[in-house]
Amino acid sequence: MTRIDSDIIRHIQISYERGVPLADIAKTYKVSRQLVSKYSRKYAWIKHTSKTYKSHLKIENESRREFKRDDQEDNRLINNHLAEWQLVRLHLQSAIDFKDKDKAELARHYAETLLIIQNCERTLRSFRTKGRLKITKLSYPSNNSGATAKANPLDLPSPITLNQQRITIKDLFGRYQTQSKHLARSTISHWRKAIHDLIEFVGHNEANLVDKDTAIRWKDHLLAKGKSIKTIESGYLGAARASYNYGIENGLVAHNPFTRIKLPKNILVRRRSKGFTNEEARTILKSALLLKRGGEKAHVFNLKKWGPWLCAFTGARIGEICQLRKEDIIYRDNIWCVHLTPSAGSIKTKTDRLVPLHPQLIKLGFLKFVESQADGCLFSYNGEQAGARDRSKFLSVWVRSIGIADKDISPNHAWRHRFKSLCRQYGIPVEYQNAITGHAHDKRVAESYGEFPISALYREVLKLPRIII
Repeated sequence: MTRIDSDIIRHIQISYERGVPLADIAKTYKVSRQLVSKYSRKYAWIKHTSKTYKSHLKIENESRREFKRDDQEDNRLINNHLAEWQLVRLHLQSAIDFKDKDKAELARHYAETLLIIQNCERTLRSFRTKGRLKITKLSYPSNNSGATAKANPLDLPSPITLNQQRITIKDLFGRYQTQSKHLARSTISHWRKAIHDLIEFVGHNEANLVDKDTAIRWKDHLLAKGKSIKTIESGYLGAARASYNYGIENGLVAHNPFTRIKLPKNILVRRRSKGFTNEEARTILKSALLLKRGGEKAHVFNLKKWGPWLCAFTGARIGEICQLRKEDIIYRDNIWCVHLTPSAGSIKTKTDRLVPLHPQLIKLGFLKFVESQADGCLFSYNGEQAGARDRSKFLSVWVRSIGIADKDISPNHAWRHRFKSLCRQYGIPVEYQNAITGHAHDKRVAESYGEFPISALYREVLKLPRIII
């Protein structure tokens, strides 16, 4: 389309208003008749509807100014509430710092104010359309069911019911733990310690009083204590984050302050392999073999004596060894095996497996030890299965006490790394390694067919040499 100067358009409109024919206008200004008709008709429409147009324009401008005033008033009200919230927060922090137990009511008011502000902000965002706020009503929750609820000064709707039951951090984690059946006992134990550390740090037990600033200060506190990045992320923040997510899903808390907390990049400098060296392995196994029972209980002594040897020749996780029962030592196809099964306790892969016993274990008298024990768990008090996995800490402390003090290796899990290294050294195929240690198999369809016969697994286990003490 030919570009026409605005002055020419104005002259075309004036000529049309004076009654000049369209053909003459087109000839005069050297433009097509279609363009003359277009601009003339547009001018005529504006002229004949100028009063209506100006009226609509005036109303629109007034509405925009009104909407702008409404927005400014909304922002002013929110800022006022935020200022009040900050004041209450300062008073609460002062009460916490000075251990003032008489200000519990202030803490409750703090939580209520925080929830109301967050709900109002959420409501403003959801109800704001093209710069205008749709005005509806929001009411405070009433403590007395028969009492009339107070009107909220913001007079806005709240899509969220402010369920003001006072939930503690400890109770929040307890409810999450009860509902989460997938959590291992060891994870629960570590996370319980993390929640206790959080309560000690904040100085109170009110779940709704923990804000983002507190979460960040807790993270910095853990870093200052020398906790590793992995421990903070999965152990401490992971426990709090999961508990608060559960609280949000069940209407117990209004926010999760532990989301999107940045941690420094974990640059791991490894100075050695993750598995025990031959010398370290001999030191532990020899100490276990020569161990004499002192003042410790029988099940602790038995774990120290047989736990390292079982880990060395099975590659099993220490928790799987700690929860072994007498009935899990079975004779199958003329071969003695260890049956690692979820019925005894937590198994990471959720599937059971049979691991043939190495001849050296039998020669050392492991089967005689099993026969002498009562039914139940081999390495827990009175054969009780509950808490069997937690016994691994006794073994960790003992391993450190005999001179294995290198912090770059785990006193128990290093056996698993060493076992995999020995499998590679003595030519045990990867699929047999995974079947013995319980690692996930190859995801290819062909690898998912068939089983591993006990005789085949035993053939591979025999490739591992005896450990010379």
